[in-house]
Parts: sequence; structure tokens; C-alpha cells
Amino acid sequence: VCIDLEDAVGPADKDSARATVVAFLAAHQPVRSECGVRINAVGTTDGEHDLAALAQSPAAPDFVMLPKVESAEAVRHVDRTLGFK
Repeated sequence: VCIDLEDAVGPADKDSARATVVAFLAAHQPVRSECGVRINAVGTTDGEHDLAALAQSPAAPDFVMLPKVESAEAVRHVDRTLGFK
């Protein structure tokens, strides 16, 4: 399952969608399928807000999808911000 915060959410609903995803992840019980989040493009205001919300969330998604990646540095930035190992 992939929850889309990018194209599936209009600009006026980004903040509430982000909060809903964080709440869902915190309440999510492990199941047989993985749950990921597609964030807004790295380097944009919405993308950075998505990363900050996920970094501060008490629970992490199983994976994060990055749209419109333009460099390896963008991937490293996500890795540093979210602290994936």
C-alpha cells in the first residue's frame, strides 16, 4: 500500500493530509502488506514539510517513494533527514 501525499492531494489539503498520514502510521498495526508514503518532491516546501513530519513521527512507513528525483544528493538528503540505516 502506498499513501500518496503528492499528486493525490490538492495544495489546500497538504497539511491535513500530512497529519492524517502521521496519525495513521502511529496507529497502524503490522499486517502482511507494507505501507509506504509517496512524498512531494524533495527540495520543495511541501516535500520538506513531508520529510519533517515523517522524521518526527513516532512510527515510520515501511518505505518512502520520491517523485521527480533529480540527483543522488536528493536521495542522500532524505536518508539523512529520516535516519534510515
